[in-house]
Amino acid sequence: MAKMNVWKRMFPVRTHEGAVAQKVDAKSALRRTVLTCLLWEDTFYEKGNDIAMRIATLAAVNKPEVVAALAREARGKMQLRHAPLFLTRELARRKGAGPLVAETLEGVIQPPTNSASSCRSTGRKRSSRFPRA
Repeated sequence: MAKMNVWKRMFPVRTHEGAVAQKVDAKSALRRTVLTCLLWEDTFYEKGNDIAMRIATLAAVNKPEVVAALAREARGKMQLRHAPLFLTRELARRKGAGPLVAETLEGVIQPPTNSASSCRSTGRKRSSRFPRA
């Protein structure tokens, strides 16, 4: 019996522009989204609120330990401020994650590291001793 040559979609996932894309798992998608975004900032392809909604959805799908580790990495290695706090908030929405949330908050909430940043946060004027950032 002969078969018809029928084109099958090998990659049903598409980018925002419509190009073929590889499907990635939820952990990789969350990592890519968090580490490459400035939370609530609009980009060419997506609105900031859509990015935040996608992070919240992916955080709910992943294990709490994965979300906590990603929040600590985003704050520690990548020096992001808002995305780790947002991840911790999404982690706090889960039942039974209280001790993990406390550990994560300890790693995510850090004092300003440089003096120029601390002057900005306290509202004092910059003196000549502090270099421009």
